[in-house]
Amino acid sequence: MNEGGLTGERTSAARPPGVPWWATVALTWLVTRWAVLAPALADDEPWNHAETGDIRFYAAWLPVLWQGRFPADDQAWQYPPGAALPMLLPDLLADGDMTRYFHGFVGLVLLTDLAVFLLLVRAGARSGSVLGAWFWTFAIPLLGLICYARIDVPVTALAVAALVAPGPVLGGALIGVGTLVKGWPILLLAGYRRWRGTLTAGLAALAVTGLGALAAWAYLPGAFGFLEQQQERGLEVEAVAAAPLLLTRPLGSPLEVKYRYGSWELVGPHVDTALLVCQLGLVAGGLFLLACWWRACWSPPVLADFALTAVLISMVTSRVLSPQYLIWAAGLAAACLTRRDTSQRPVAALLLACCVLTQVEFPILWDGIFDRGPDVAVVVAVRNALLTWATLWAGVRLWRSTRGGRDLAASRPAADRCSPDSRMTVGTAGHLNPLDA
Repeated sequence: MNEGGLTGERTSAARPPGVPWWATVALTWLVTRWAVLAPALADDEPWNHAETGDIRFYAAWLPVLWQGRFPADDQAWQYPPGAALPMLLPDLLADGDMTRYFHGFVGLVLLTDLAVFLLLVRAGARSGSVLGAWFWTFAIPLLGLICYARIDVPVTALAVAALVAPGPVLGGALIGVGTLVKGWPILLLAGYRRWRGTLTAGLAALAVTGLGALAAWAYLPGAFGFLEQQQERGLEVEAVAAAPLLLTRPLGSPLEVKYRYGSWELVGPHVDTALLVCQLGLVAGGLFLLACWWRACWSPPVLADFALTAVLISMVTSRVLSPQYLIWAAGLAAACLTRRDTSQRPVAALLLACCVLTQVEFPILWDGIFDRGPDVAVVVAVRNALLTWATLWAGVRLWRSTRGGRDLAASRPAADRCSPDSRMTVGTAGHLNPLDA
């Protein structure tokens, strides 16, 4: 077994002779998706569950969106303007019927789930690593039905497509589209080769995002109302910084849980301190990425490895950490695993454990959040501890794998050794964590 407990390249021993690896993983993908979706699709009102509740929000916003404006006066609207598209598309055939809208939305997400799978299969076939496709196949059912009731799988599909794109122009354009939908894909620019690669991908992303944002601002009222809502958000109960406070609630802490700005937040003593920790952690993470960029030599797996590390840092330092955020990490980890020379295999193993614990806390133990239950507080704390460990480990392994010193130079042909033009670059960001958007 290789490091981290993942055994991707040895799967041939478990397959019948003559059966290609992609057929085995494809059958597994079908079975796991049927297991997740069949109970929900058989329900008369499948949108009335905790993990599918956001689809009710999307349906409620449809009349406003079809009028050519955004529901900026609704505190739950926390999305960039491009997010309206995956919300509107399922309604083209639903014609206001909630059951058909639910089925259409789930169908759209399932198609993008399949797109990610096919991208990973293709990338794995080129590089000789089957781990990426297998990882994605199991990560989604470990997170559960919530994956098909949010817009995060389509955004992750854009991110994975950008990471496996044949060049920085297409990759940057896909990053731009993803940023228009949910903000965080902008972090993928971190791992492009400097200078030409970064400038090319960055300009492509800027062109797509800029033109889309400009069109939305000019023609669609309320396009940037989400920014004001984001600024007002507090500390979500599932955030990493909230875990110590959440553990005190079963012991009688005066902390309360209130629904504000589209999520359940902690309100009470020491919340401001936790928010300050988030800000300091984001600054520290940004400085680490900058230092890693400054000393690093670029190599093919760095793009995905750096993207995963950057997104994990943003996740653990964010004041908001919803269950569906694990979809992003799962997609990026799967992209890393399409290469044999990735540095992130043990990190991916930890992320699978985080996916399991995430489904345990939501929706299985979720009611305990309101009842001051100790079980859910412990599960959230353990999940967040593992996620923090995965982030630190990702950073350490990225640092080591991109070392630009004598050992790395000696192991490469002279033409491939680190030079000023082959160093990586990382984009800069403002004070607002991209995950908060």
